[in-house]
Amino acid sequence: MVPGCTAASFAFGPQGTANLAYWISLLAFIGMLLVLVLPWMRRRRTAGGRAAKAAMAAPVQLWEPPPITPARRYPLRVAIPAALVVGLVGGFVFAWRAGPPLALGTAVLMLVGVSIGRLLLLALYGLLVVPLLYLTDPLTNQGGANFGYAQHFTGAHWVAVAAVCVLLGALVLWLRELRTTQRSATPLDAGPGPP
Repeated sequence: MVPGCTAASFAFGPQGTANLAYWISLLAFIGMLLVLVLPWMRRRRTAGGRAAKAAMAAPVQLWEPPPITPARRYPLRVAIPAALVVGLVGGFVFAWRAGPPLALGTAVLMLVGVSIGRLLLLALYGLLVVPLLYLTDPLTNQGGANFGYAQHFTGAHWVAVAAVCVLLGALVLWLRELRTTQRSATPLDAGPGPP
């Protein structure tokens, strides 16, 4: 005990690293917005210049929606092994108690029908729920001495984990479709040329 000390304070050591991660996340979010907005603005500006030079030309389509791929249903012989792999990997990465829900969710999605659009929409709903959970059930501050912070928002944490896993599933489907498209676009070997 230091002589003359009348007040003591406690602080969580890694909080500085967490605050830095929050700022990095904010900068990454702004960067992603710029990646989406700047090309769109550039295309719009270029299209406007072309329209002024060629007024009689056909109207320029600024954005063409991607082709809608129908949801694909997988048979049990495919869905069950894939669900087990997702459950094992997710349980190892996040927590073993997360394995069964991830496996069950994967199996249900594959049996009902899965597509990139459905997965992105499901992840969007999950990411919208996370801040609502924080806002609708805030934690009492108690002068900065409430040590139940981590346990209080466990539900929001698992919703965010599920959303991230769904996004990873959408990425896997997108890479698979991209690979299939590249294969179909590659011309077949026509054999040896003329002598």
